[in-house]
Amino acid sequence: MAGKLRPLAEELCALTEEDWALYVFEGDPLSGKLTREQKLDYAAKAAACGQKMAEKLARDQGPLPVAERIAALGGRLDIPPEETGGPLPLFASFTEPDLVTIYPGNARRTDDLRREEGLEDLLGPVPTGEVLLAHELFHLLEYRDPGIYTRQKHLLLWRLGRWENRSAIFCLSEMAAMAFAQRLSGLACSVYVLDVVMLYVSNPQLALKKREDILNFVRRRKG
Repeated sequence: MAGKLRPLAEELCALTEEDWALYVFEGDPLSGKLTREQKLDYAAKAAACGQKMAEKLARDQGPLPVAERIAALGGRLDIPPEETGGPLPLFASFTEPDLVTIYPGNARRTDDLRREEGLEDLLGPVPTGEVLLAHELFHLLEYRDPGIYTRQKHLLLWRLGRWENRSAIFCLSEMAAMAFAQRLSGLACSVYVLDVVMLYVSNPQLALKKREDILNFVRRRKG
């Protein structure tokens, strides 16, 4: 495992916000109904939504560990002793209305490997667990705010006379959560990079395949 993680992280850190936005949209069921320009506009607004929420929370609460932020907001935090096995490890989750769960084993192993491979210049020193908790904290705040940008039905699917059908764009929630987590935690790179690094710790082959899928998508788009 050792020695392969840094090249992977360097390649992914070199991707732009536009690259990540279009890649994430590729997995959204409504992607085909949107132009490239619309996708980038929605992605930028989702990221701004997450960043502004993080900045406001930091102003309101001051410097706190994310677990304390969750508690101060009336959320519940569950830390099981270990994540369940399987090819897709569990990192963290939010369960409505107020439960944030983090599986600490993978976060600890990720931090260990980050130190072993000297990735702090790429990722910064913030612990992986703080980023995971910040991501789920966004979903807690999002759940409580029906007017938030990510929950609005932005896309018109059809209109017939005065009747119309609109849909939310599902990937905007994750985009905003990633931006929120990066801004609140101070992670030095995109959280999408850390996502692949965490997967590498538990399933290197799957992480390398995901890296290749991402880079192939970017190459096709720019080719």
